[in-house]
Amino acid sequence: MTWKKPRHPYPRRRPETVSDANIGLILPGRTDGRNKQADPARIAASVPWLLDEGKKVSGVVLLPDEHNSLARLPEEPREMPGSMAGKVVGVTGGIRNLGKEISLRFAAEKATVVVASRRPSPAGLAGEEADRAKADLDAADASLSAMRSLGGRCLWIDADVSNPRRIRALVEEARNRFGRIDAFVNNAGAGGDFSLIGDVMREHRKSWDAVLRSNFAGPWYAASLLREIMRKQKNGGVIVNVSTHYADHPYLFRTIYTVSKILLKSLTQALRGALASDNIVMADVAPSLIAGPRMDWVMRNYAVKFAEQFERIPGIPAAEARSLQDLFLRSFDRSLSPDNRERTVSSFLSAVGSSRLPRAARERMETWYARTQEWFRSTVPDDPPTNGQVADAVLFGVKNARFLEDRFLGVTTLPPFSSFPPVPAAKKRSLAGEAFLVLSLGAAGNDASDPAALAALLSRSGARVTSLRESADEPGRVEITRPVRVTAKGAGAKASETLLRDMDMSDPRILEPWLDSSLLGGPSPAGAILFLGTTSVNKPFLAYSLEEREAFLSHLSKTLSAFAEATRAVREDGHVIVVVPPPSTEEGQVLRAAARQMVRTTLAEQHFLYLARPVRVSLLTSPGGREDRDFLRKVADILAGQAATEIEPVPVGRPRP
Repeated sequence: MTWKKPRHPYPRRRPETVSDANIGLILPGRTDGRNKQADPARIAASVPWLLDEGKKVSGVVLLPDEHNSLARLPEEPREMPGSMAGKVVGVTGGIRNLGKEISLRFAAEKATVVVASRRPSPAGLAGEEADRAKADLDAADASLSAMRSLGGRCLWIDADVSNPRRIRALVEEARNRFGRIDAFVNNAGAGGDFSLIGDVMREHRKSWDAVLRSNFAGPWYAASLLREIMRKQKNGGVIVNVSTHYADHPYLFRTIYTVSKILLKSLTQALRGALASDNIVMADVAPSLIAGPRMDWVMRNYAVKFAEQFERIPGIPAAEARSLQDLFLRSFDRSLSPDNRERTVSSFLSAVGSSRLPRAARERMETWYARTQEWFRSTVPDDPPTNGQVADAVLFGVKNARFLEDRFLGVTTLPPFSSFPPVPAAKKRSLAGEAFLVLSLGAAGNDASDPAALAALLSRSGARVTSLRESADEPGRVEITRPVRVTAKGAGAKASETLLRDMDMSDPRILEPWLDSSLLGGPSPAGAILFLGTTSVNKPFLAYSLEEREAFLSHLSKTLSAFAEATRAVREDGHVIVVVPPPSTEEGQVLRAAARQMVRTTLAEQHFLYLARPVRVSLLTSPGGREDRDFLRKVADILAGQAATEIEPVPVGRPRP
């Protein structure tokens, strides 16, 4: 009979990290009877060692008063000119990727870093999700240990920058723990769904709302809370927003991302005066795509998005379309050598030249391909910055923003565009008998032009005008004026009717039937004019209540929906004119920037996408006052082709096309 050692009821496991549940023990005092009084300094010094080094194994026992301890805690860092030593810095999204590098830069300067990031929890998860959450926690532990090893103090706070309550909790926790906040970096953000501008509110509303709150509303609310803390500090404070080079760039398929980021970038411009009066400086760091696997993924994804158009090009056989599509994708494949890509470019152009498409279509495709090459050259850097280099720019901004005349710091090697934006020639046409849309959103104050006056001017020119005007006092209450035909005495004469409707103008399904007359068998409108007002008249942007912030976010959604649906409704080669408020208020500056990016994106889709429908677009500033009559005449001249379309510059930082 042989005896077998019984199996242990629980399988043995190798020591795990503290992200599971490691157990350590500190035993104060001595055991030899020489001195039973514990040394507080030695005990305190043992705690951070246990958190950083002792977590590598479970069951550590420390006897700090005998032999295995540090003599004392590291000295408190002293503040020094030109250094972040002793300063308290908050970094949102500061535990991974770019945010981690930013946090490490401050830790290396002996700052106290408040790392704000969502804390993953394996609890309740299973399989790959649980493994991923555990791996994220392990990586976070390693990042915090690295910060402490550099000499910085750090605190990780579970935070969601899209949630106002969590933002307030983050700021208050940092202030209560350390007594002040010297600098704050709005780094956390979201990318959102890929989408053409006309599909955002139709198919990606949830993504739009989420990204808008993370990338813009969160930093906006954080700035208002930080102002109340920093304005009471002797040295004030610094806020740095990490936006993107693509915030004011024709970044196709990324409307959700770029509009949210231009809104963030515009905060630096709109709020700098108000913050400067309280000794607070705000700066912006705008990197291009950052080196790493994600950049290569973006390149491939964009090439696929462009190549999808081959599937819808009329008059080309399916096999030929697939062949062209394959050559197109290979010509932008960064895994191939430059010489290989160049040979593929030649093969693609040769295949286009010998295709069965009509000559005009072949020439159009060659022109489109050249534009696509330009878009990639000016969008995907050959020598992209690293996370570390962007983090260096953020550190530079925090330390030197007070001394910079230009507080918009770009981190990119990308060249400018040469063919964008296009300027179409004026095309004369009569207004008489044509259908036009006049839409108005927001308050009529701030020297805004009168939409009703423009509708009257167009009507006197013989145009048929449908107007939708949302009440500034009752958002969602819309006055609709549209032409009707009198069927009684005087049949055939034109008249109009006015209706009042409760309408969510951010919902394309509700808005579309009122704008697109072709749905009822009529002709498509020849043009649309969208007047954008603000939600408040002359109120400081940082003084908005949570309810007023929500109203502005809703206003942005209505703006995007109205612009996209008006562009969809007008006929090919029709006009869309967006009239923005003057930059006399902080909200006006922010709204102008958002409208500018929406217009830029629409023009980019028409210029860089083969199957885009051409529509003429203008962006004008409402002058109001005595100049209003001349301005309305100018709008009518653009619609009639008496004047060329016009895109007024709305610079946010350095002017960009």
